[in-house]
Amino acid sequence: MMRDMTVHNTSALSDQEALQWLMVQPARFETSVSELARRWGWNRMRTLRRLRQWTAEEKIRRDMTHGGRSIITINSGVTMIKADQVNIFSATNDYNGNDNDHLPNLGWNLPNLGMPQALAAVMAGLAVAVAWYGVQINAWYGGSLGRTAEAASLLSGLSMVGDLVAFFLPATAGYLWAAQRRLEAIAGWGLWVGTMSIAIMAALGFASVNIADTTAARDKNASAVSELRQRIERLTSQRAAIAETRPVAAIEAELQLAQPAAATVWSRTNGCSDVTQARSGELCGSIIRLRQMIASAQRRDQIDAELDQARTALAALPAITSADPQAEMAAELTSLSPATAALLRILGMTLLPQISGLVLMLATGLWRMRRAAR
Repeated sequence: MMRDMTVHNTSALSDQEALQWLMVQPARFETSVSELARRWGWNRMRTLRRLRQWTAEEKIRRDMTHGGRSIITINSGVTMIKADQVNIFSATNDYNGNDNDHLPNLGWNLPNLGMPQALAAVMAGLAVAVAWYGVQINAWYGGSLGRTAEAASLLSGLSMVGDLVAFFLPATAGYLWAAQRRLEAIAGWGLWVGTMSIAIMAALGFASVNIADTTAARDKNASAVSELRQRIERLTSQRAAIAETRPVAAIEAELQLAQPAAATVWSRTNGCSDVTQARSGELCGSIIRLRQMIASAQRRDQIDAELDQARTALAALPAITSADPQAEMAAELTSLSPATAALLRILGMTLLPQISGLVLMLATGLWRMRRAAR
């Protein structure tokens, strides 16, 4: 049972006062770093450093429980300080493990809610999901660089391992930093920057190749659709200008009936094709008009055939009118050009798979916060 020693002043304790506080406790008691930090007016990191220092100096012994709490044992060789010699403490009732009277009553007990733990689980799951897709992307791009099947397999596997290393490095470096292992933590972050650079290059290649190919295919379809629509519009306009509705065969039959009327001038006018005199013009007038009607009817039939062909081809194409609607819409909503918007999209798609390690680091931080609240 740990004695509840209340601090009379509101300032943080000095190192010596904190050590004296420990000396007046039972020879062996259970507590947590967060509880000690709250009682001494320190932050958790300072409390943890001092506990490690006193443990190294063999003034105390600190054992960890499965729940993450600490069992403090006072070294028998250290002179115990009586409570009445420590003017900053006064003995009160035995500690009951719920010393929250000095905290504002918010209506709930945060450590018991488990919210950090739940958020840590969600964040860890999202980190794994993002990492899985990132590994797949890097494996695909690494394999695409191999000239042979064996080389492709080796490059793909190397890319996957490198991406997994980048996934775990931020959490590892953060843990080492919290454990005061500064040099190892800095080395971990340095390795993460190196592996991230390689992973970003692979993701950049993947995004560039696939987005460029998709955009090129859409541009080809969009151009074909635009050309067909323009052609249909032009043919429709030409078709509307032709008033002839009779079939070509009917007009040709009428022409055969009209030819005997021009028999007297047929030879001189080369079959009413070279009319130079007024008399010949009168006799060949109906034949000339019928021939013009035949030409209009034939052009009409040709336009109808071309329209049917163009409409059939348009119906077979995807309904795509823009090569890159996302970039074009972003350009309209901002002051960026479509090309700049497309580059920013590639950059975002490249960096997105690389945040998985940082997300995992946040998840571990939330989990440790939950453990510290116990």
